[in-house]
Amino acid sequence: MRIAVVIRSLNMGGMQRSAVNLAESFAEAGHESHLIYFSEKNRVFTPNSSVMLHHFDMKKSSNFSVIRIFIDIF
Repeated sequence: MRIAVVIRSLNMGGMQRSAVNLAESFAEAGHESHLIYFSEKNRVFTPNSSVMLHHFDMKKSSNFSVIRIFIDIF
């Protein structure tokens, strides 16, 4: 089974540690585990190599939205 754990960032905190532990536990159980996070700033936690780590930069992608253009203008 493919499982994705989504978290805002991997900086210091209990929720971040829990997300990494959860992704690692799924991988150890034999599932395809992905950890998706949005902010690279102050990254502390790194899962083991059995978890596929994906960084999605929200700031960069939000610069191209129509709403973001109007916000920047005003």
